[in-house]
Amino acid sequence: MQVEPSLNVQTLKPQRTPHILFKPDMLLLLLPFSVLLFQMQVESSLNVQTLKPQTDLIKRRYGSDKERIQRETSALYEKAGVNPLAGELRL
Repeated sequence: MQVEPSLNVQTLKPQRTPHILFKPDMLLLLLPFSVLLFQMQVESSLNVQTLKPQTDLIKRRYGSDKERIQRETSALYEKAGVNPLAGELRL
């Protein structure tokens, strides 16, 4: 009579770090990046606000020509070194 060796189920499971312990570590690791992204968002929104009078002037000047308004506005942002989409980043 042959006896099969008993298998302990606990030894077959890989050891994993519980998710609840892993999350605070990741939050601390990502904190500098989130602060940097927040700073970029604030700077970008302030820069777009300072250019608001010029963009309003462009809208009045070109009226219903949306393509021309978009071209002129993006040229204004490029000239000023502003990225209007940087204010929309999320982490």
